[in-house]
Amino acid sequence: MTLLREWLSPQQQAQFKEFGWFEVIGDDTGKLYRILYGAATNVHELDGDGQPQIGWCFVPKGYLVPGDVMLAQKIALETNERAALAVANRFPFVGDDQRSQTRLVGMREPRNCGDRAGLHPLITR
Repeated sequence: MTLLREWLSPQQQAQFKEFGWFEVIGDDTGKLYRILYGAATNVHELDGDGQPQIGWCFVPKGYLVPGDVMLAQKIALETNERAALAVANRFPFVGDDQRSQTRLVGMREPRNCGDRAGLHPLITR
């Protein structure tokens, strides 16, 4: 988590400390995303009121700890949002607790990742 914290802005550090998530702005669209603590199904696209609307799932290659996954997600969205979303799996957000992990609708829990462009969309079986 040390490396992740070093890359967070002061505002993101405060969010992560208080809520267990931090927000990033996509470089291509200017959309706001919330990255929750976790290694999969932990990226939420927010609406204009700051409410989660869509879930995105993409992870870096390899088996990494959550902090490293979250850092890769942050960098991807802030520097190449379209490429990150091009390999991501989109899923509907269901739930009212913004701190909790997203529940998937009509899917089983994630098991492994596919291989495209260095980032992996989450594949469910």
